[in-house]
Parts: sequence; C-alpha cells; structure tokens
Amino acid sequence: MRHFSFLGLMVLALAILLGCSAQRATPSALSLRPGESLEEVIARAPEGAIIVLSSGKYQANLRLEKSVTIRGAGPETTVIQAFSPGPPVVWVLGKAKVRLENLRIEGGRGGFASLELSSAGILVQDEAQLELQTVKIAQNMASGIFARDQARLSLRDVEILENSRYGLEIYGQAQVFAERAWVYGNKMGGVWAAGEGRLELEGSRVEKNLGPGFWIRESAKARLWEAELRENQGPGLSLRDSGEAKVSASLVFGHGEAGALLSDEAVLYAYGTIFEANWNGLELRGGKAFLEGCTLLRNRWDGIVARGGAQIRVERCRFLSGEGSGVSASGRAEVEVRNSFFEGFTVAGISGFSRIPVRGEGNEFDQNGVALMGNVEASLRRAKATPSRDVVNFPDPAFSDLQEAVDALLPDGVLILSPGRHPAGIVVDKPLEIRGNGEAILVGPPGAPALALVQGAELRLRSVHVTGGSEGLAMAAGSAAELIRCAFWENGAGLKLWQNARLYASQTSVSHHPQGGIWLWDESQAILEEVTLFQNELCGVCAGGRSSLVLRKSTVSE
Repeated sequence: MRHFSFLGLMVLALAILLGCSAQRATPSALSLRPGESLEEVIARAPEGAIIVLSSGKYQANLRLEKSVTIRGAGPETTVIQAFSPGPPVVWVLGKAKVRLENLRIEGGRGGFASLELSSAGILVQDEAQLELQTVKIAQNMASGIFARDQARLSLRDVEILENSRYGLEIYGQAQVFAERAWVYGNKMGGVWAAGEGRLELEGSRVEKNLGPGFWIRESAKARLWEAELRENQGPGLSLRDSGEAKVSASLVFGHGEAGALLSDEAVLYAYGTIFEANWNGLELRGGKAFLEGCTLLRNRWDGIVARGGAQIRVERCRFLSGEGSGVSASGRAEVEVRNSFFEGFTVAGISGFSRIPVRGEGNEFDQNGVALMGNVEASLRRAKATPSRDVVNFPDPAFSDLQEAVDALLPDGVLILSPGRHPAGIVVDKPLEIRGNGEAILVGPPGAPALALVQGAELRLRSVHVTGGSEGLAMAAGSAAELIRCAFWENGAGLKLWQNARLYASQTSVSHHPQGGIWLWDESQAILEEVTLFQNELCGVCAGGRSSLVLRKSTVSE
C-alpha cells in the first residue's frame, strides 16, 4: 500500500513540475493603448512575447529583430501608421520570427530608394520569418510588402491595396505563401518577383492594379491556384527572362493587354484556367507555354498569339470567340495543338504564318471564318465527313455545308456546284476539283478567305466566281491551284500566296479589290495566262520576297 502511495506521489510531483514548466514556456502577453510607445514596449518585451493592441492608431516605425507577436483588435480599428519618413512601417530582419494579426499597416513615407531602403508597409529581409493573419496594408509610398534575401512570409486573409509601387515585391531568395489575399489598386502593379524569389498564391485575387497583375522576371517562380487576375492595366501575367509560372484552376479576366505575356526564356504552365475578355488570351514573344484543359473565350482578338521563337503546346482546350484567330503563329514559332475545340473566330480557328508548320491532331472547328489558314498541317483538323465519294453535286441534303461536302470527297474527287450563291469559307487539304455548273458563286465570310488552301491541297477550280471574302483564295506552304475560266471580284484582296505556294491561272479575271488583285510573298510562284486584272486598288499584282511571276497574254489596268 505504501508502495502504491509513494508511486502516486511521484506521479503527482511530476505533473506539477511539468505544469510549471509549461506555464513558464507560455509567451508573455503585454497590452498597449494608443499614446503609449509601441517601440519601447517591444524593446523591453522578452523573446516570443505577445503584444496586444487595443483599438486606435499607433504611430511608429518598427524595427523587429526579435521574435514577437503583435495582435490588434481588427484591421479596421487597430492601425499602425508610419511616424517618420524613409524607413518602412514594419521592418523585420535578422532571424526574427514575427506574427502580425488583426492590424492595418499604412502610411510608409519617402518612397523607394533602393533594395536596402524602402518606405514599404512591411520590409522583411535576411532570414526573418513573418506570418500575417487578417492584416490590411494600404497607402504606403513604396510597395505594400517587400520581401528580400532569404525571408519567409506566410499571408492569410490579407489585403494589400493602393500602394505607390507594387502590392507585393519579392526579391533574392525570398519565399512567400499567400492564401485568400486581395491585391488591389496598387500603382505599379500587383506582384513583382525577381531574383530567385518564390511565390505560392491560393484562393486569392489580384485586380485593378495600375500595371501588370503579376510581373515575374529573372529566375523567379510563381504558383497560382484558384486565383483571380482581373482588370489590371497591364497584362494579367507578364513573364520575362527565365521567369516561370504555374497557373491552375484560375481566372484571367478583362485585361486591355494580353491575359499572359511571355518573352525571352520564360515558361508558363496553365491547367484548367480560363482566359476571358482580354485583348489576346496569351501572347508569346518568346519562351514556352504548356496549356491543358484551359478555356480561352471572348478575348478581343486572338486566343493565343505566338511570335519569334516561341514554343507552345496545347492539349484539350476550348477556344471560343474572337475577332482574329483561336491560335495565330508567325516568325519561327513552334505550335502544337491537340484535341481542342475552336468556335466563333472571325478569321480562322488556327492561322499559321510561322516558317514552322503548326502541327497537331484531333481538333474540332465550328462557325469560324475558316477552320485553318496558312502554314499548318492538315492533320490538325478532324474532318466533318469521312472521305467516301468521287463526285458530289452540291447542294446535297446529305451535307450541311460546303466544308462537309469537300471533306466527303476522296482525293482527286470532284465537287460540282449548281448555279447560285454558296456560302464558303472552305479549307482544302487534298487534291480535288471544284467545278461550276452555270453561274456558281462562292461567297466568302467578310473576315476570312472564301477558299483556304493548306498543306496537301491541289485545287482545280473551273468556271467558278469567288466574292465576299477577306481574300478570294489564300494559299500557303505546300499548296497548288489551277484556275480555269474563273472570276474573282469584290473580295478584300483577290488572291494571296505565301511560302512556296504555286498558282496557274488561265482565262480568269481579278477585279474590284480594295487591297490588291494578286499578292505573292516568300518563295511563291504564279503563272498568269490570259488573265485580266482591272480596277484593283493598291496594285494589280504585288510581288515581294523571293516570289516569281510569269505573265502571258495578260492585261493589268486601272
């Protein structure tokens, strides 16, 4: 019995000892009211202290080199405002571990002098660590938050608004994690990251800043998840140098420039993200982009523009509506598009004017000016009908439109048009003949070619009138056409040839085109025999690049 009692006393003593140790480990809590010196309280506070601020305004420029928690009564009621111009309102440095809760930080004065001195709302540097919970950072003369060196920041339920530089500025090897943040109305942009800075942003909004939503440069990297980038005055996302961004399940909306702009060696990965109502959805002047499961809709001009030496791969995306093309390639851009859907583009679903053909497969097109245009591989487009016929007389109730009828033809098949006007905007990607029976007229859409010839096309066009398109006939690399007894009139331009396209025309007229009768570019070739060109503005025939032109028994007049 005595043994049991002794054991019980030992357990009780141990519990009391542990309880006292835990009590001693509890951080000190110091309360403060407006008028008391916040700097003095922090100076005498022990490491790990909790400083509790009541409602009111505290004027201070805090330099925190020890680990403390500063807790207010709420960002609308407890305000720390800069006392002196020059330094930041809150400066965290060394190896301090600081937590700020339920506060408003405002009024940093003096501006941005250098990476070493900034009138930011909060400056975090060295190896310091900072947690912000329910904090508002507003109206500072530099950035809202400036993180540099090897600092680590964690932000939750934070608002950063109306600062004179960026909302959040990251440099060096600083790392920032933000959840449910709102970055709004900052004068130079939302977020700027450079050096080897790292940013993770979840469930947050970056909107209506007076510059880019995000500017990621040098070797900085950003990861965005369920973020909204709305109506920033620059691009939603600007990547340059070797900057990299991964954007998932997010919205990029309403930018007067591109939703995302890439240059240099920058890299963008986008998954399940919507690019909506921007000028262009994405614009690549260089760099690489990988899109999967994204939607690009109602962008003012193109869904994606790829120029220079840009590289982009698109898989299972939807392109909906724009005054240009779903995808537009030029320069030496490398573009691959697979298993995607294009609808409602004025010019083309995909237009390729890069020296490298746009490649891919399994894509569907509906209600575009034309599905494909320019230097593109025919395999890009899923045909509307399986080739099965040698001859089709059109109209034919088996086919909803001319494109379906053309797709139903076997190679070297013949499409016979009955007299009358036939809505066009046709892609030709194989050898075939289109023949008019009586006065058959192909009427192109105003923003796109009536006939677009792509790789593999060998068109024989006989006794057909062509009118109404941006071009009557647009021919790209690897295509050839023979025109006999045809008439092209009142298109934007009569015929345009790019790359190594080849044209032979005989007993054909080209007239009344405000943008010129026939244009030859690159290494294209044309032989015109008994062709009449008249009343075309700009030029009857315009030849540039290394193109070649042969005229036989033809006339060119005003």
